[in-house]
Amino acid sequence: MVTLASSTSTGGGASTHQRGAPGGRREGPAVRTYPGSTGGAGGTGGRSGRRVTELERIEFTGAASITEYSRALRALGRDLAAELLQAADEVEAVLSRQKGHPLLMGLDCRVKARRTAARLKRAAEAAGGIATEAVKFNTEFRTQFADVLNPQPRRRPQFNWEG
Repeated sequence: MVTLASSTSTGGGASTHQRGAPGGRREGPAVRTYPGSTGGAGGTGGRSGRRVTELERIEFTGAASITEYSRALRALGRDLAAELLQAADEVEAVLSRQKGHPLLMGLDCRVKARRTAARLKRAAEAAGGIATEAVKFNTEFRTQFADVLNPQPRRRPQFNWEG
């Protein structure tokens, strides 16, 4: 493992990153820890980290493994999109209740909360794109390699001896 430390004036944190194994596949998940974190993904107990590890462990050995990979990737993208949308709603609700400028009666905080939550909503849209592209990946694979997956039986040429 390689430990990376950043030295900033605000007090840097250390992160760890495991380099990839020969052949381009990582042996384990890349884990980054920051001060005050438990190493989990967003406080969910590392559920998404386990799902990424599941993706890493799928070996590309044939059409079935490609299908399995694309299904797992689609599920991860859909779950991530749903989580980000829920988080955006929660963040907007919490930040909207903050006290803003007294003359604006909290309107400034509601606008700032909406703009902040919009970032998570964009991330959710991108995560939904992951799910969509996973399906397209499997479809493209099946289209491009259809002749390899389902070879046509070779017929022996029939020679017409009579004419």
